[in-house]
Amino acid sequence: MRSHSVIPSVRMVACLVLTTLLVACGSATTAPATTAPATTATPAATGGTLRVAYGLWWGGAESIDPLSAVPFLDAVNILYDRLVRLDATGKLVPELATAWSANADATVWTFTLREGVTFHNSAPFTSADVAYSIKRLLDPAQEAGLAGIYQIIKQIETPDPRTVVFTLAQPHAELPVLFTIYRAAIIPAESSASIAQTGIGTGAFQLAQLNPTGTTRMTAYAKSWRGAPKLDAIELIGIADADARFQALQAGQIDVLLETSPQQLTALKDNPAFVVQTFPGGIWYSLTMRTDTPPFNDVRVRRALRLLVDRQQILTLVQQGMGSIACDTTVWSGDPYRWQGSCPQDLAQARKLLAEAGYPNGLDLTLFTSDSLSGMTPLAEVYQQQAALAGVRVTIKQVPADSYWTETYGVEPFVIDGEYQYPADLSLHLFYGKGGGYNVSKFDDPAFEQLLAEARATLDPQQRSQRYQQAQQYLLEQDGTIIPFHANEEFSFSRRVAGLQTVPYIDMRWDLVTLAAK
Repeated sequence: MRSHSVIPSVRMVACLVLTTLLVACGSATTAPATTAPATTATPAATGGTLRVAYGLWWGGAESIDPLSAVPFLDAVNILYDRLVRLDATGKLVPELATAWSANADATVWTFTLREGVTFHNSAPFTSADVAYSIKRLLDPAQEAGLAGIYQIIKQIETPDPRTVVFTLAQPHAELPVLFTIYRAAIIPAESSASIAQTGIGTGAFQLAQLNPTGTTRMTAYAKSWRGAPKLDAIELIGIADADARFQALQAGQIDVLLETSPQQLTALKDNPAFVVQTFPGGIWYSLTMRTDTPPFNDVRVRRALRLLVDRQQILTLVQQGMGSIACDTTVWSGDPYRWQGSCPQDLAQARKLLAEAGYPNGLDLTLFTSDSLSGMTPLAEVYQQQAALAGVRVTIKQVPADSYWTETYGVEPFVIDGEYQYPADLSLHLFYGKGGGYNVSKFDDPAFEQLLAEARATLDPQQRSQRYQQAQQYLLEQDGTIIPFHANEEFSFSRRVAGLQTVPYIDMRWDLVTLAAK
């Protein structure tokens, strides 16, 4: 969740049209299901300030620079725009770019930019800002460490203020998908040294006060290219503990809680003061092993620790069944490139593999978790019980929420993680690719890299889907990330709030949200 992109993330189904090739992919979505009390009339807008809970993922070190290693994701999502985003159906749609097309072999992509856009300091938005922002992604010195993802871009040209041309080192049939991530937010040219203080973007709200551990305030930007927002302001209120965030909602101290557990939804569903909203999504929790650290550097151990998992039991106990079985892929079930294989529990084979790896009497492990996200500790506890059936003795170590993501996650060899979904190509590169930026398992496999390169270069959508699925199946056998399920998106909010879309919040249109008078 700390990278959202839990975040954060995402019904992000890649659907691209290569204009010159007439290549398209289908969009597989499920109609959102909204659970709410009977009265759901939209409250009248009054402007006002919307208060949203923020999980304080980085313990107060959060930065509003989109490329920071400790991003203030919730603020970044509001302050900045990207070239493209995903809509409520999961389709790729315009944001700062209005159109895009590729040449015949998808090695040159041309983006046409929106006219009449200004930054929060009133400076005009041009192709120079896009080139500057994307070149930052290509810089290995940047904290985000995403150069490996974007290194396929070999040249960026700006023939005029409204046009950007990307020349690639090899074909990439899904290049626009790479620009949906919040890291690809567009900032003013030459603003790298100041962006963490100013937060100047083209979003519908502009920075008024920055305080991640307290209240960060963003006020309506009247000159937004979308039109003036309906709210006067949005406040992000930092609360590290998941239970404390829920209590703040119940007490009326916040208006919106974007990460809500099934248990919390149940507690609110009959309360007329609140609305609960759930819809199929791809939020995932994982048990992540560092493949460069014993005993997880032995693929037999990694396979054994997967085989002992009863994923349906975990989904039922941790998520009250609100989600879908994941079979250890980050690609959610609504994505057309999702591998649809099976992953049954096999305790006998798990014990056999452990014995072959030198652990005939089982294995002792320490699993690190926290209460930063509501599902993390329950997942650790259910896994502990299941592992014991195969002779694996798991000790759970609880870490304070305000230090977990900075001092434990990515450091200790076996941790609980939580993330949002991304389109298949981007997700597989981010979490498993060499230089992917979010590769916490330290997976480094040339065969996997080759599978991804082949998928990117395949222009036929059906064949491309097969290659992405092959890559996911390969990960089930080789990688160190156990993803038992994909959870539904679950929002809870005051009945005074209207206009929250059934989309992952990374793509939320905050300018459309309204707040009724008390």
